[in-house]
Amino acid sequence: MGSKRSDLPMQIEKIARKDVVTVGTETPVQEVAETMFDRPSEA
Repeated sequence: MGSKRSDLPMQIEKIARKDVVTVGTETPVQEVAETMFDRPSEA
């Protein structure tokens, strides 16, 4: 637990999403993939 990466400063807001979508454990993988595909990324 020693090394701190100071050469890569990054704020969590740069990679975190604000509009998180969740699915239940019973959701078929195909449906999860379609949901992910249909949602635009926040690039």
